[in-house]
Amino acid sequence: MESNQPNNLNRNFSQLLRHRLKRVNGRVNAPNFPKFYGLLAAIILLVTTVIWTLLSANLQQINADQIVNSYLFENSKTFHGATFPSSHSFLLKWPLFYLINLFGVSGFSLALFTGLISLFTIGFLAFIIYRIERRPLYFGTLYLALASVLLLVPPVPYPGALLPANLAMITTRNLEYLLYIASLILLIKAPRVKTFRFGVATSLLALLMASDRLFLTLSVGGALLAFVFYRLRGSQKLAQLSAKWLISGLVAFFGALVGLWLINFSNLTSIASQSNVGPFGFVHSLKNVVLGSLYAVLGLFTNFGANPAYDTVIVRNIPKVIQSRLLGLGGVTYVINLVILAVGILASTQILKTGRDQNRAEGAIDRPSKLAAVLIFSTLAAAVAFIFTNHYYAVDARYLAIGLFAGFISSAVYLRTKNLSPSKLIFAGALLGVGIILGIATSVRAHTTSSSALASMKDRDSKVALAILHHPVDLLLGDYWRVVPIKFMSQSSMNVMPFSACDQPLDALSSKAWQPKLDNKKFAYLLSYDRSLTSYQNCTLDQIIARYGRPNTSSLISGSLKNPQEMLLFYDSGINKSAPTIQDLTHNPSTVSPISIDNLPNTFCQGSTILNIVAHQDDDLLFMNPDLLHSLKGNSCIRTVYLTAGDAGHEQYYWLSRELGSEAAYSNMLGYSGIWVKRIVQLSDNAYIRVDNPRGNSRVSIIFMRLPDGNVNGSGFRAANYESLARLEA
Repeated sequence: MESNQPNNLNRNFSQLLRHRLKRVNGRVNAPNFPKFYGLLAAIILLVTTVIWTLLSANLQQINADQIVNSYLFENSKTFHGATFPSSHSFLLKWPLFYLINLFGVSGFSLALFTGLISLFTIGFLAFIIYRIERRPLYFGTLYLALASVLLLVPPVPYPGALLPANLAMITTRNLEYLLYIASLILLIKAPRVKTFRFGVATSLLALLMASDRLFLTLSVGGALLAFVFYRLRGSQKLAQLSAKWLISGLVAFFGALVGLWLINFSNLTSIASQSNVGPFGFVHSLKNVVLGSLYAVLGLFTNFGANPAYDTVIVRNIPKVIQSRLLGLGGVTYVINLVILAVGILASTQILKTGRDQNRAEGAIDRPSKLAAVLIFSTLAAAVAFIFTNHYYAVDARYLAIGLFAGFISSAVYLRTKNLSPSKLIFAGALLGVGIILGIATSVRAHTTSSSALASMKDRDSKVALAILHHPVDLLLGDYWRVVPIKFMSQSSMNVMPFSACDQPLDALSSKAWQPKLDNKKFAYLLSYDRSLTSYQNCTLDQIIARYGRPNTSSLISGSLKNPQEMLLFYDSGINKSAPTIQDLTHNPSTVSPISIDNLPNTFCQGSTILNIVAHQDDDLLFMNPDLLHSLKGNSCIRTVYLTAGDAGHEQYYWLSRELGSEAAYSNMLGYSGIWVKRIVQLSDNAYIRVDNPRGNSRVSIIFMRLPDGNVNGSGFRAANYESLARLEA
């Protein structure tokens, strides 16, 4: 009896398993299950799109390209004086930039519009897939495949990059692809050149080419490739379609040039002139062709979420990174996406083969197949341009994103001729579901890694914004990639003057309204010694001084006074009018670089000198007035020493504001409306004080020792490690 017990258990388990499988099959074969499956897949695609879009939008909030266009629409004067690059004017999205500015350029508005753009783009692609293949199990599986792919398309080419890699950025190509596909659909439906549909399609292409010169390459280049291919294969009707497409592209390019010329001629705004057809020149070596070919393949993989080494810019490291990531959390999803890409390539080759055999079956290819074919040739044109133009291949996979649309539309066309068993499709859907879950985790991890890589820049931008909040200026000068995000962070009315070089204002993506004369403007210049955070080459303090004069004060943003990485230089009276009237005895300005106390000017006083030593910035005003005021009126020299920073446990910009308050009080007592010169004095290796004077007035000096505030009971504050004068005495 006991020996039969295991057999009975196995028999019962087998019966239970068969019963469960029968119930599952019954539900799968239920009439409403396919509709439920398709609806669930659509919801999953929607939710995952929101996830990767919001993650990407968060990263791009310190990307100047994401922000600047909306600022160019802040008022008519700025827009009228603006200059947009001809290769990528974003003409199509000008209404969006205006709306964002109308809402207010903020993190919320940028995320909102980025989300809407992504949802509309993916929704349109999903709609096309549905129009081609309406069987719920089929389009549902394609939706799940699309969700899996999009989750692993990276937001940026590598951690720390300020470039988009996926579709989730306002100023990258997303809606443009929809307009391009719509124009191709109209061209396919147009029976002849002289038809309304042909005219509308050509007009849409003209708008696209005026907005983004890449679509000239996709359209004209794709049409040429298609025409040659179908002529060689003897497919007369498809060759005629290609010729019609080519004519439309050439006419559209002429229309785009005329449209941009009219914008310049009308003085509405400015489009920068450019002699090249695209933004890049051609390659001049076989090495670059080979490298471009390799990264073109990897770029296609990246756009299908199937490139584990998407962020590897050194070729020899690619195999090692691929191996590591395939064994990691997202390995399963990468493999699944690779299979999806393979299906897309198979579908594309079958569609091209159908076109090749057109002479034997004239009715074999219909409009969806024609759409897939022209998108395939557009992808090939993009790949050829990618390989043979001179650019940084490793970070430019986004130029091949048309392949994503071509691949999924081709897959939909291919699958509609197949009759797969429901169980196979559902099994594929289950695998895709697992891949999506792992893909979400991988996407979040990639966002965390990229966010950490940008943390240093974000922290510095935040510090600059705080410094300007407490020391307001009319204008911030500096690298385009820094000052535009700083304006965004500050959420103030401060204007910026973006630079392309050390003292060279940016031509495009800027405005003449942002480039006023600096003679009487209160401005600050952001000087970065750290080359990793600026595109400048060899920009030095001497160059800035030669161009703008010596600043009257500065603020350390990063590094130390001995070894600064970034400084904010203040010119409170404008260009060449903010320097101390008494020149420093050292080469470098004492308002930026520390000097010894022996080199400190304004130390001699011909009359009597009153020395005040107080703890906080307002103690002299509260406890020594009106005697202090009378001494100033009596032409005595005043030397006031503030021992502590008066920080009260707050960050540095709090007590810097208190120092500005002391200066304002002394200016009021002196009847002085000018600026203050603020010198940095080094007492020892790591001990510095600041000595401030009204510009041109040696009678008054206020000295900030900046020792930690000790709290009311001498216990100190956490921000200063509980240091205090009381503990020093103990």
